[in-house]
Amino acid sequence: MSQFKPLVRIQDAFQLLEGAGAAYRLSTDGKGKFIAEVQVGLSKGKASGSAKARVISIALALALGIEVPS
Repeated sequence: MSQFKPLVRIQDAFQLLEGAGAAYRLSTDGKGKFIAEVQVGLSKGKASGSAKARVISIALALALGIEVPS
């Protein structure tokens, strides 16, 4: 049985999005950088970086009001 690792495993990050009922948009900048924009209710979070699962998870955390260390 594998551990839940939403910062590393893309399927776990998407599981978080689904569980939160989040609307989201994923894009790239064409240079290997991912951009995730997530909305939960009226709250929004945005993150970018080179690791897709991490970017999605951080954007969701920000949308939920969870402080994320830089």
